[in-house]
Amino acid sequence: MIKKTYNIEGMHCGACSTGIELFLSNTEGVTSVKVGWELKKGEVEYDETKLKDEDIIKIIEEAGFKANVQSENGVSFKNGVRYPFSLTDAPEKTSFISRMAGARTVLSDDIRQSVAVAV
Repeated sequence: MIKKTYNIEGMHCGACSTGIELFLSNTEGVTSVKVGWELKKGEVEYDETKLKDEDIIKIIEEAGFKANVQSENGVSFKNGVRYPFSLTDAPEKTSFISRMAGARTVLSDDIRQSVAVAV
C-alpha cells in the first residue's frame, strides 16, 4: 500500500470533497480516502500494484476536478509551466527541481530565464 497527497482544483464546498471521496472509495485498490475542500487536497491510500497516480488523477478528473500529485516536500508542479529564475541560480534550481517527485523533465531556458517542467 502507498499513501499519497493530491492537490485538487475546483472544489468549493463539502459536497465537492464528498463526491470525490465517493468516486475514489468505490475504486478497486483504494483502501482509504480523505479529501478536504478547504485545503484543496486529498489523501489517498491505495494498492500500487493495481493503481497508479495517473489512475487516481483520472478518477478525480472524471468527477469534474483537476488534480496533480503533491511532492514529498509539499511543492507541486503543473505540466508545461515555466518557473522563473535568475541566471545566477539556474543550475541550483534546475538540479533541485529535477530531484522533485513528479518532475520527469526539467529544461532550463536562459533566454526566458525560466525552468520548464514536465510532470
